Amino acid sequence: MRRQLLALTLLIVLLGSAGCVRLRTDLELDAKGGGTARISLSADPQVLAARAELDRLGGEALGPPLPAFDDITRPYLQKRAAGRGVALVTLTKGNEGGRSTLDCLLKFTDLKGVSWMLNDLAAA
Repeated sequence: MRRQLLALTLLIVLLGSAGCVRLRTDLELDAKGGGTARISLSADPQVLAARAELDRLGGEALGPPLPAFDDITRPYLQKRAAGRGVALVTLTKGNEGGRSTLDCLLKFTDLKGVSWMLNDLAAA
């Protein structure tokens, strides 16, 4: 019970951290329904640490654990995209103004595959 209360408290802190995570997605579609998607993410390191702690404390009660920001690498994204008609073109991660950043460009053949991939990245 104590773990659940602590997990709920961390969840409230995360949800109250509006503006601490910024996610931008730009899509360019071609006539065949394929195209490119650029995903840019910027997050306060405290939010990333709180999310990791929430997974640790909450167990499966809060859903499946999400990958840590550091786990989102080229091989990770390539594996997630495999078989979905999505290819990772570029991936850049860094730190800007004290915030963890991620920028990636995906090329896709249809909206179904890129939609799945965007949802997967947004959740992570």
